[in-house]
Amino acid sequence: MKEQEPIDSASLKPPTDAERWVNQLLIRSIRDEASEVHLEPTGEGLAVKFKVGGVLQTVVAQEKDLAAEIVSRIKVLSRISDDAKQVPRNGNYAAIVDGRKIDFRVSISPTTHGEAIVVQVLDRMRETGASL
Repeated sequence: MKEQEPIDSASLKPPTDAERWVNQLLIRSIRDEASEVHLEPTGEGLAVKFKVGGVLQTVVAQEKDLAAEIVSRIKVLSRISDDAKQVPRNGNYAAIVDGRKIDFRVSISPTTHGEAIVVQVLDRMRETGASL
């Protein structure tokens, strides 16, 4: 087996505010047992809602200054092209959170104020009732 070169810590970039914000939001959605996360653009920024038990609940509003970066970060994670903003697009990705594999399915749709995002949170362990 080939030995890997050590990582040069000077070359690692710290996460951006948008990266941290998205990570914290998705972790919170899992811990709150949300089945969906809705990011809805408004004139002032983003309204963020969790769907828990079939009911949408507003959890936070993000001001406009970080909204475009948040949308961009979710697109990067889910491998959605930033080219055609006038058509709906879908993507997905997976992450390990609290030791569990979580799948995320992402749908992006154009709106008057920007792009609306719905992230389905698929936690197979929670859905099957398995315990850690």
